[in-house]
Amino acid sequence: MNKIFIISLLACLGYGASCQAQLNDYTTYQLAFRKGGKIITIEPNLSAATTSSAHERANQVSQQLIFKRHGNAGMLIASLAAPNKFLKRGKEGDADKITFAAYDSNHAADYLWIVTIVIGQTNGIVSTSEGGRMTGLLSAPNDLTRAITLQVDGSLKMSTIDYSLVDDPHRLYVSKKTSPGDF
Repeated sequence: MNKIFIISLLACLGYGASCQAQLNDYTTYQLAFRKGGKIITIEPNLSAATTSSAHERANQVSQQLIFKRHGNAGMLIASLAAPNKFLKRGKEGDADKITFAAYDSNHAADYLWIVTIVIGQTNGIVSTSEGGRMTGLLSAPNDLTRAITLQVDGSLKMSTIDYSLVDDPHRLYVSKKTSPGDF
């Protein structure tokens, strides 16, 4: 009887440790524009911006994003640096504006995104110095012709995409990261 109890206790402890380890590991993603090397990040004022890949180590936490599936409609994208802030498209007059904001269920559609894989002159998986990277566009699920685009000044905005372009500058590398610990 004692053997069964001890084996059960050890199994429970092992399972508990396994669950705790899983709770402390979060898969995050980094989205970098294929041309220009600019990485989507959240700034201290919670605005959406880009930063050069040269600043990757100094600004690493703010560059990692959490993808949370939202039913079949798309996904929510939160910043690891501020996990209660989600990437959001603007409304009416600022429809092209990209920000990070607290989730508002009254405007849920503005927070939904989809990564659309784009095959151009290169394959959907591109070889980089850090290994293979999937390329795609970050689009609104209800309008795949509009995606996040990088502007000349490094800012972000929603723009209409010309899918006839080969290797357009708006494609993103999607890089998988693992961030242990709580946030």
